[in-house]
This record gives sequence, C-alpha cells and structure tokens, in this order.
Amino acid sequence: MRTGVQRTTFRLLGRSDLPRLAELSSRLGAETSADWAERLGHHDAVVLGAEIEGTLVGYAAAEIRRAFGRSPRAAWVDAFGVDLAQRGHGVGRALATELLARLRERGAEHVSTLVPVHDRELGPFFRELGFRGEALQCIGRAL
Repeated sequence: MRTGVQRTTFRLLGRSDLPRLAELSSRLGAETSADWAERLGHHDAVVLGAEIEGTLVGYAAAEIRRAFGRSPRAAWVDAFGVDLAQRGHGVGRALATELLARLRERGAEHVSTLVPVHDRELGPFFRELGFRGEALQCIGRAL
C-alpha cells in the first residue's frame, strides 16, 4: 500500500472489494459487478484502488498481454474512474501514475487505452500523462 495525494492510499484490489468497486462504478455509469468479477479473476489483470480514509474513491484496471505490432509485454488500461467529489484534487493523476508504475514493475513496456473521440475529460487526461495517438486503427464489428 502506497500513500500519495491528500491522504490517498493505493492498493491492489481483490474479490472482497467487489461490492465497493461495483457501487462506485455504478455511480459513475461505468462497469458492472459482473465486469469487475471477471477482471478480478484474471491472472494478468492489475486492479488498483484509491482510498481516502478507508473509502474507495477511484479505481484503475489494466491487463498485461501480447498486442499486435507491440513488444511481447504490453498493457491495456480498460477501466478508470474517480468519484465525482474527488475530481480536480489530483487523485486521478496519482492513481494513474501508480498504475503505470505497477504495470512497469510487472514487465509491461508499453501501455494503451481507448477513449471516445469526443470525450472532453478522459482524452485530455490521458494526453497529460503522455499518451499519444498511435499508428493503429481501431476496427470492430458486432457478433
């Protein structure tokens, strides 16, 4: 457990944290309890929580895996959220910095994420952390 911004502590989260994760992400209109249960059960996942005085105020989740055109150990950030009341106080930046350090410690050499094109919060946030557009194209289809 590490400490940082305004008495915030960071720690890896486990299955016992599922109710708190689901509650916070539900308030943020994001991941479901089933999403978190799947992530927490994956051996290559890093699920990190930010707490202030024992209250979960943020989460970040990433997975380390192989990726097209990348080094064998790349990370993919696929969930990130901070309680609305804690935004603007440095919690998100400190949480992201901690996540990146943990991914590096686990051998990841590169990290990617997706943000909606017109997102006015996440896009600028990740760009401030050094994320840049890459020579990859996101393509997909319904199954």
